[in-house]
Formats: sequence, structure tokens, C-alpha cells
Amino acid sequence: KYKYAVIIVNKENIWKLAYKIKCLMPAEFKVCFIDTHRVMKCEERNKVISDFRSSNIGALISTDIIVKGINFFPLTLVINFNPPQEHPYDNTKYDIQKYIDRSYMVGKYGRQGTIVTLIEKSEENWLNEIKDIINIECLSE
Repeated sequence: KYKYAVIIVNKENIWKLAYKIKCLMPAEFKVCFIDTHRVMKCEERNKVISDFRSSNIGALISTDIIVKGINFFPLTLVINFNPPQEHPYDNTKYDIQKYIDRSYMVGKYGRQGTIVTLIEKSEENWLNEIKDIINIECLSE
């Protein structure tokens, strides 16, 4: 059902998550990441985005920077590895607008898609706030 995915992670977790996902995925499923906060040069970042747009990459791991003005077609799956935080390294306050921006990537131009957000038990209050603002279906274990 899903050929391409964008996995969004808070910046302090991107390197760890990128490594884990690359180890778990089969070799034929290409996974790349965009790190705008450390070592990746603009040319490298543009190459990854171009490869993703041309379907050479199945999953793109990025921080919130990916949602700023970048359109991907046809993107039907966004995975939030963790809820967006208001401030880096502060997991007590979450940014609802950033969540909506992340989710909008699959809802542009009347398209439909799936947004998966992984949360911990301590983040349920944040999830209830989101449910009141936007129309989402929540599944739990």
C-alpha cells in the first residue's frame, strides 16, 4: 500500500534512528536521511530530496525542516517517531502547530494518507489535545 514514507524525528534522535532503520530494512529498500543541523551540506541534502522525488529512495528520515516548503508526490505515509517539541530537549511541552504541519504533508491538494505518531504513555494528554483540534483516529496497543 505504501511505496514511500517520510519519517520525522526530533533532531536529537535523528542519527540514532537513521542507523536503526537502515539496519532493519532490507537492502533493496533504500533509506536516506536529511540532517540540517549538523554535517550535511546543501548539495547533499538537495541530492537526497531529488532522489526521493524520483522514487529512488523508499523512506526519508528528517527533522521538522522537511515540512517547510517541500512537496512530495505521491506521499501517503508520514511517521512521526516522536511528537514535535516546543523546545529541543524538552519533552514536556509539545508543539501542536508543528504536528499539523507534519500531517499536512499527506493531506495537500485533497489527497488522503496515513499519519503514524509513536507516543509514550506520558504523552497521552498531548494526544487528547490533538484529537480535539483535528479529526484523527487513534489506535492503541
